Amino acid sequence: MNEAAISMSLGLVSLAGARAYGCWSKRRKRLDLEKARVSALVLSRGTGKSQMCEHLQGNSGLRVIDVSDAIDRLSKNKSNVDVALPISEVEHLMYAKEYVANVKKSMPNYKLVLLCNSIEEALYLDVPKENLVVCTPSQELLKTIQRGNEADESKIVERERLDLISKCDGDKINVFTSYEELYNTIKSTYQLRSKWN
Repeated sequence: MNEAAISMSLGLVSLAGARAYGCWSKRRKRLDLEKARVSALVLSRGTGKSQMCEHLQGNSGLRVIDVSDAIDRLSKNKSNVDVALPISEVEHLMYAKEYVANVKKSMPNYKLVLLCNSIEEALYLDVPKENLVVCTPSQELLKTIQRGNEADESKIVERERLDLISKCDGDKINVFTSYEELYNTIKSTYQLRSKWN
């Protein structure tokens, strides 16, 4: 009986230690992101980056850049057409690297948050791995987001989402069941207060 009590108490101590470490680790991550000059929010394509960008704009000292949207606008301007022409993944990354470098130079006093489609894209844009926040909608929310989309488009979005999940450690990904939950996670992570809707 004493052995059982000792085993149980050791289990509780190790569980409490793991929880304390988890809390400390999250707090440390939050403090690191508060100080980071450049960080990235990674959401796979079709899961809400545009909404996120609109919601995060207006926080003082923070500049949120939807990389895909910025590159679409750049490629449209370079080709002088009304609709952005499709570009290869390599061209996209080259344009993105140049664009982000220019933004860093032109906004030295801002913290930059890059909204990226993948972990690889964020790392290519020189965002340190520890400055990545990876988010994905729950399966139920994804079904709601995809409602009305063509089947082929839905399959691509689902495949990219699963690819993102597979490349991320389970404890490093933030699964959100609503956009309000996502905004609250980001608000807490970046300690945003001003002008938050």
